[in-house]
Amino acid sequence: MSNYNLTLQEIKILSALEIEEMYGYQILKEIQSKILLGSLYNSLKSMQRKGYVESKWGDETGQGGRRKYYSITALGNKILNDTRIELAPFFKLT
Repeated sequence: MSNYNLTLQEIKILSALEIEEMYGYQILKEIQSKILLGSLYNSLKSMQRKGYVESKWGDETGQGGRRKYYSITALGNKILNDTRIELAPFFKLT
């Protein structure tokens, strides 16, 4: 097993970010998971510290305010793919 030990939530988040960069609520809708928004942001902060995701502020103006967009990094992609390879035999994905 790798040393990465991604949680199921982290796998879902990284998989969603493979598609495109997204802001928090967008990620929540994409992964269709029953998690609290605060829990999502805690996971994103943790993955950002580890170098799996990066963020930037959007250019929105108006009532909703600016959004922080997250994207997967090269390291995040590598770890996600390594995790998939490791899990494949358990889910007959090979």
